[in-house]
Amino acid sequence: MKTFEEVMAALQEKAHQVSEDSAQIEYKCNVCKDEGGWIEECEPVTFYSTIEKDADGKVILDEFNKPVYKRQPMKNENWVSCSCQQQKQIERLVKNSQITAEFQKKGFKNFEVDDHAPIVCKMRRESLKYYSNFADIRHEMENSIALVGQVGSGKTHLLSAIANGLLQQNISVMYFPFAEIMEKMRENEFALKDKLVHQAQQVDVWFLDDLFKPVTKMVNGQSKKVPRASEWAQERMYEIINYRYLNKKPILLSCELDFETLLQINDAIGSRLFEMCSSYLVTVADDPYLNHRLRKVYHA
Repeated sequence: MKTFEEVMAALQEKAHQVSEDSAQIEYKCNVCKDEGGWIEECEPVTFYSTIEKDADGKVILDEFNKPVYKRQPMKNENWVSCSCQQQKQIERLVKNSQITAEFQKKGFKNFEVDDHAPIVCKMRRESLKYYSNFADIRHEMENSIALVGQVGSGKTHLLSAIANGLLQQNISVMYFPFAEIMEKMRENEFALKDKLVHQAQQVDVWFLDDLFKPVTKMVNGQSKKVPRASEWAQERMYEIINYRYLNKKPILLSCELDFETLLQINDAIGSRLFEMCSSYLVTVADDPYLNHRLRKVYHA
């Protein structure tokens, strides 16, 4: 049988080991110790009343034989959220935005304008201007931006730069690559369609990339680009765009088609988008020299 001294020594050793283990814990946030915040006491702003009693526990009475009451300050505590919670919220927004890791790298600083045509430089200026003014215009009718025209001219990069910046401001964004998501909708007409449409309607900012993206087809023996604008696709786009139009919810739009073509496809969709984007609209005329993916070919 262990002696009392041996038992106490063992307990002290165990307590020392627990203390060392606790000191070695690594927290993701050293400020709140991963608690998300802390409680702070603040000045009392409310009071409660108690009946005064003497040393023997008897109620003290006043000259009118009424109990004497004493006001006591009520302890007030506030929960203070740690700044790490905002970063976690931003990380959740980025994850839910559907913006790929590659597109998350797109910014204004890494959009090269050296040796680019004036229209490409204008796209960057208008995109940066839109981003800078977003807080002031987000609840107005003309609160959206459209970059349309020549494929490969940098439209998606610049709109991604705007989206990434807004996400860092705790503003939710949904990336909606038209061709890919429309295909997902068709795979499950009844369940996934309603979910995606609802998300696109409700999110703070909707990033619609490559609306009605054309597909190359042979027409009368000739290769021709035909917009993916089936009646079904137009109905889905109208559901979302009309809702956002009526509720003044911003849209970031890229499209290979100019607005004249969009209006010919569906004037209800085209006219709403035009009104929302008219203050921040840049059209890049078709010119393969502006396709950055082919720069090595044309600038060899």
